[in-house]
Amino acid sequence: MSTRERYNPWLRLVRLPNLLTVPGDPVAGFLLAASSGVLPAGAAVSLAFSAGAAFCLYAFGLILNDL
Repeated sequence: MSTRERYNPWLRLVRLPNLLTVPGDPVAGFLLAASSGVLPAGAAVSLAFSAGAAFCLYAFGLILNDL
């Protein structure tokens, strides 16, 4: 079984094209905070973690909805 055959059902389950829209909210919040000048040191790392968490939560929600 090839790698593509193995992961294709999972990618269809989490609706891979929809995942591209997920980091928009954390990035928008980051840009709003940056424009007001209230970003602490290490804010870019926090942005990366929040975007990653958003990906995971969104995928979990999609899977849970299908269950």
